[in-house]
Formats: sequence, structure tokens, C-alpha cells
Amino acid sequence: MDLSTYQVEAQNTAAPHEDPRLRMAIAGMGLAGEAAEVLELLQERGAWSHDKVIKEVGDVLWYCAEVSTLVGFDLGKLSIPSLYPGEDGATELAV
Repeated sequence: MDLSTYQVEAQNTAAPHEDPRLRMAIAGMGLAGEAAEVLELLQERGAWSHDKVIKEVGDVLWYCAEVSTLVGFDLGKLSIPSLYPGEDGATELAV
């Protein structure tokens, strides 16, 4: 599944809120909270479970999709530069 499709599918699971500011606040807090959970798992120094980390990273992606939708951005338009500098001339993330 590509990121654009994921973003559309994620919106099918989002709770409806009539106030867009409330929806954005919930999305921002959720994103921060899930990122903190990833950090907490990684700080356990080898005691973490692969499945738990993957679940939390998935939750971070869901909130990224929600925030992107709220600001009118299609995640599928992200252009990820090469991991190897100079390979494609990209030096930073292009949006």
C-alpha cells in the first residue's frame, strides 16, 4: 500500500470532530504521545519487543496521516532522497 492510499484508509478510522482546531489538537497530542512511546521502548536497551516497536511506529504513521490530511497534504507526495549522498543529487527531503 502506498502512502496516499494509507492516508485515505486511515481517515476511515478517524473519530469525527466538527471543530477542526480540536481535531488538530488531538492529532498533535497523539503524534507526540506515540513518538514518546517509541522512545520509551527504545530506551529499554534491548528489553523491548520488536512487535511493540512496530505497533508504536504504525501509530506514529497513523497520526502523521491525520495531521497531513488536516493541513491538506498528500503523504504520497513525499520525495525521499537517496540514502547515499550524491547518488541522485538530492541533499534534503523534498516536499
